[in-house]
Amino acid sequence: MESNGPREQSSTPSPPVWFLLFDAATGQQYEGTNSESVSLPPGSAIAEFRASARLRHSNKLARIAPSQLLVYRNQAAFQNRNAEDGNDRPLDPAQSIGALGSENDMLVVVVPSSIGRSRGKRREQRWSELNDIIDRHALQFKTNDSTAYSDLTWNQVKSVFEFETYVQPKRDIEDAPIDFLTTYLSFATKSFSPITIGHEAKRLHFIAPIIFCIGNLFEGDIDVAVDEDVVGDFVHARGHFEFLLRRGNKAVCVVQAKKEDFERGLAQVLVGCEVVADAEGLEEVYGIVTNYVQWNFLRSSKWNVEMEECSVFLTPEGPGKDSIRCIAEKIYSMLSYE
Repeated sequence: MESNGPREQSSTPSPPVWFLLFDAATGQQYEGTNSESVSLPPGSAIAEFRASARLRHSNKLARIAPSQLLVYRNQAAFQNRNAEDGNDRPLDPAQSIGALGSENDMLVVVVPSSIGRSRGKRREQRWSELNDIIDRHALQFKTNDSTAYSDLTWNQVKSVFEFETYVQPKRDIEDAPIDFLTTYLSFATKSFSPITIGHEAKRLHFIAPIIFCIGNLFEGDIDVAVDEDVVGDFVHARGHFEFLLRRGNKAVCVVQAKKEDFERGLAQVLVGCEVVADAEGLEEVYGIVTNYVQWNFLRSSKWNVEMEECSVFLTPEGPGKDSIRCIAEKIYSMLSYE
């Protein structure tokens, strides 16, 4: 007897999404890989595809977060990624897969790989000089492990880093997040009493909301690591960041200046930027040294090292909205592709 109950509707499965894995440093197909495909539910976005692609190659991408992967429409778009017109950017993680990734026009997933990376002569020179300093330091203190960034002083490493000044670009943020952040920090100012010299633990409660506010703007398309340790491959260093922000091939290393010692903080973050570039195969890494009031923005590339100094304007009621906006929009730009 035929049932009068509701019938189960049949759904047509989505076609497989085909892709190739490419190495960001070499611009070639990732070593030991061939074309692959993944199956996704209808309506899936690039972010979901990216996670599935990473899972398909989990043995090779064990140290890579899905948010670090860039996805291009096809090989032609990847090859034209540095063109002046800027039309062939990585696909937006929120974009729907749609008809992308056919077997005849595969997506390209780009991995920030440490294999075969292009370091650049100036960066190789920095790494060689750093290793000499680090090895002498380790020998002096009879340590067998890699040297922590915090063990090195500015006087030890300042000869390696010749600063050039730059102005870190900003990316506009709507009023609502800035209003919320400014109000929160004003509440914190009244609760904790005014910021004075020292009080590192207290200051971290003012730095963290700014970092988390920026992270929230990317709606999950970012990895925010707290108390992060990184170990170099070629660079003989290890160390610690208060925050390490990763998004695609973008990385921002955040160090809190302890006891108002910005020089030691600079040594820590600059050596740290070199280690992240080494370990994750990145051509450019950003750094921040801050005590909440002062913010030093750094850009470490295979060509040079640049720095800009900014500050937050404080009142008895809390931070000035315009200065908080300036800091937030600079960090937002560091992690953006626009």
